[in-house]
Order: sequence, then C-alpha cells, then structure tokens
Amino acid sequence: MHAFAQAVATEHMREHTLVSSDDVIKLINTLLHNSLESATEERERQLRIIADVFNHD
Repeated sequence: MHAFAQAVATEHMREHTLVSSDDVIKLINTLLHNSLESATEERERQLRIIADVFNHD
C-alpha cells in the first residue's frame, strides 16, 4: 500500500512541477508583453535545470 501511495504522490508532484514551470512562462509573458525571446530563454533555462538533475552523478 505504501509503495502505491508513493507512486501516486510522485506523479502528482510531477504534475505540479509542470504546471509551475508553465506558470512562470505565463508570468514572463505578462510582465514582458508576450516576449517570445524571454519566454524561450526561460523555458531553455528550465530544461537545462532538468538536464542537470538527470545528468548529476
């Protein structure tokens, strides 16, 4: 039962992470008048962070 609950909670947190990263992009778009360049830079920054987490030894 604990393993199942942990699996559900883990997936739930992943969803929160994805929504939060999208919210940051929305905020940047609001603050910077839909600057595609700024939004792209932020998304690339987020992807680098994810890559660093998965490539960490």
